[in-house]
Amino acid sequence: MLAGERVEHYESERVRKDGRTVFVSLTISPVHDDDDDRIVEASVIARDITEARRSDRQRDRLQAVTAALSEARDARDVVDVILGKAFAAAEAEAAVVAVPVPDSERLEVLGHLGYPDAVVRAMDSVTVDAGLPLTEAMRTGRPVWLFRAGDSATRYPDAGRFGLDREQAVAALPLVVRGETIGALGMRFRGADPIDEADRRFMLTLAHQCAQALERARLFEAE
Repeated sequence: MLAGERVEHYESERVRKDGRTVFVSLTISPVHDDDDDRIVEASVIARDITEARRSDRQRDRLQAVTAALSEARDARDVVDVILGKAFAAAEAEAAVVAVPVPDSERLEVLGHLGYPDAVVRAMDSVTVDAGLPLTEAMRTGRPVWLFRAGDSATRYPDAGRFGLDREQAVAALPLVVRGETIGALGMRFRGADPIDEADRRFMLTLAHQCAQALERARLFEAE
C-alpha cells in the first residue's frame, strides 16, 4: 500500500456483530492526495466469500469420507470412518451410530464419540419406541433437525436422560438403503454458527454415503 500498489483478492476473516465468522476477499486501493501525490488513505472493498469457501471445504471433506468408506471391509471399519472423518467433516461435538436389533425392540449402538459416560450407559437401554430424535429418525425414515437449546426437552420425554435438554443443535439422520431404514446417525453441535440449508444437505449426503457403505459391509460379512 505504501508503495502505491493496489492489493487484490487478499483473503481474510472477519467477525460479524452477531458473532459469526465470515471469510472475505479484500481489494485495497491507495488514495492519493491531489497536490503532491501522497497516499492519504486507502479504499477497501470486502466481498463475502464464506459460501464459496464452505462449499470447497465440504467438497474436499466429502471426497475424503467417500474414499475412506470405499476401503471399509466390515461394519466396524465403516463406523470408524463415520466417527472419524464424517464426524469431523460435519464439525460435530458428539456422534452416535445405532441400528435396530433384529426381532427385538432394542437398539444396538455400533459406535459413539464425544458423549459423557452417563449418556453412554443410558444408551444400552434405548428401544426403538423411545422418545428421542435418533429413534424418531429410525422409525420414520426422515431426518430430525433441532436448532435451538430446549427444543429437545420440549419435544422428547426422554431427552433429559441423554443431556439433550442442554444441547444447542441436534441432527438425527436415518441411514436408508433402497427405501429401508437400516439405522440412524445422531450428531450434536455447540458452535455459534447456525445449521443452514447447505449444512443440512451436506449432512444428508454424508448419511447417504454412510448407509451405502454400512449395507455393503453387512452384505460382505454375510457372504
